Amino acid sequence: MRPEGQWDAAFLSREYCATLFRGFGASDNALPDVEERAAAFQRDRPDLPLDPEPEWQPAAVGG
Repeated sequence: MRPEGQWDAAFLSREYCATLFRGFGASDNALPDVEERAAAFQRDRPDLPLDPEPEWQPAAVGG
């Protein structure tokens, strides 16, 4: 989360939980090729940084 970003923590939390719970509810064969599709996505975009951690900056939390 970027404090100056357009999405606040509450929005991101709702989206994350909705995605997670939809995934738990999916059958085992809902996305049989998801791993292959993810690998192809990465392979087709070698310059796209898919790991956000290198760009993370410490942020003060609370008051």
